[in-house]
Amino acid sequence: MSYHRVDRVCLARAELLILIGFAALGAAILVPKLLRADLASDEAQALADTRTVYLAEETYAAANLGYYSDVTNLCRSGPECRGIGIPGYPATAPEFLSADLGRFSPFTKDGYDHVWTRDRSPDYLPASADPHSVSSYCYNTFPTTFTGQWPRSFSVDGSGRIYYDDYGGAITCPIDYTAPLLEEPRPALAVDFGRRGLWRYDGNDEWIQLERSNPVLVRAWRETLLATFTGRQGLYLLDDAGWTRIANRTAIDVVPIVDAVVARFRSEPGLWYWDEKQWTQVSSWEPEAIEVVGNKLLVDFGAEGLWFFWKPLGWTKFSDQNPSFVHAGRDLFADLADGQGLQWFYIDDLHEGRVSWHASNEPTPEAIFEFPRNPNYGSRNIATDRGVAGGIWLNSTQVTSWDPYLVSHLDGDLLAAFRGRGLYRFEDETSWVELSTSEPTELAPADTYVGALFDDLRGVRRFDDSGSQQITLWQAESVTAVDLATASQTWQLRRAGRCPVPASDRRKDSCRRLVGRATSRMRRESQRAR
Repeated sequence: MSYHRVDRVCLARAELLILIGFAALGAAILVPKLLRADLASDEAQALADTRTVYLAEETYAAANLGYYSDVTNLCRSGPECRGIGIPGYPATAPEFLSADLGRFSPFTKDGYDHVWTRDRSPDYLPASADPHSVSSYCYNTFPTTFTGQWPRSFSVDGSGRIYYDDYGGAITCPIDYTAPLLEEPRPALAVDFGRRGLWRYDGNDEWIQLERSNPVLVRAWRETLLATFTGRQGLYLLDDAGWTRIANRTAIDVVPIVDAVVARFRSEPGLWYWDEKQWTQVSSWEPEAIEVVGNKLLVDFGAEGLWFFWKPLGWTKFSDQNPSFVHAGRDLFADLADGQGLQWFYIDDLHEGRVSWHASNEPTPEAIFEFPRNPNYGSRNIATDRGVAGGIWLNSTQVTSWDPYLVSHLDGDLLAAFRGRGLYRFEDETSWVELSTSEPTELAPADTYVGALFDDLRGVRRFDDSGSQQITLWQAESVTAVDLATASQTWQLRRAGRCPVPASDRRKDSCRRLVGRATSRMRRESQRAR
């Protein structure tokens, strides 16, 4: 072999070694990145699955008298689905959860183990509820291969709070609330300032403009808003893209329920039902009053009587009478104008095929108000306004003889406004505390604080455990409480508020300047108010 050929062979081998070295270096750089990308994708999917199960459980509870159930009872189409657990639930009605998540625990999906855990069983379970119902649960997703480091694990319960563990370990049930919190419902106020538009107050002295147009109707639904606006036809939903028109007709009334929206339109008679896919007319009669019971409706059609509506079962007639009073909560209360006075109807009677009213020894009230109770005292309060003759009764005890004109709640306590006296709080269910000598025209409870409007006071005031604070001098036309359940939705609202004009539109810069000036002006007004 010649020296030249030996040199060429050595050179080829050297080049091959260099190429192998570069390939190894590339693999050393790229493989970890690809693995991290896979892990990040698995983590994102696990978090999305955690949210999906929570929303499915909430929707199921609305149809199951407020009780949750195992994920296998929320579906019927998968091999591990047991079928919908609610007795009498129609076979043609939709499932609450897809088959890929309605499986026996533990199961593995996309690199994560999923575990649904029963926390507490109900003390009493009506016969019409799912026999496997629970009062509370936990849903845990954690990496199948535990490495003691990233990716994270997640857990959620009926509160909607999502907790995480940075090291991927399983989170115990019941959840230790000292664990790091990823997401929790955030109470906020949506405030209509008329020609100044619709704004959001986040509870931390920050204002964000959601829409420049003048709102006409604003309703909270799930963790977002529904609205109509002056000069714009249709009904709009605030979502990822900003305001999306979900109906071409202008709504004159909107009634949000857990899994759908019911509306009345100016150009169309009757009631219309939106299931997030399409609008369906469910009645051609015009209602006089509508009450919400979870994901069901109690509708007073006047001369046509009192009717109960649940999409899977349709309409059930309760009474031929035109009721003089109706309230829907855990049970239904009504004065059917038949000389029997106030009567009540158990929701579970309907599922058991009974439509019968039960007599009450109580006088017909002017209003009934239900609200979450302070955790130290129980789960639910019922306040009854019996007018001039009876004052306010809390559960079964009279707490004042004064006649309220407005009732709300603050952090588990009853709030009431009285003509000529002002606004009061029934603190810790023991004594009345004066909050304001002025008389509010509107109260919007946002969990730990309340937004209030007054005729004789400028702007919007906030009441909480620390007292009263004026949060803006701008005059508002209405205020609505809304929960922001996730960090992503908070970001969506921020983005929608900064500029509703598409990024490709050349008006973007001018829109930014306009909204920026409005936001700065709002902050200055808030500082002056304080």
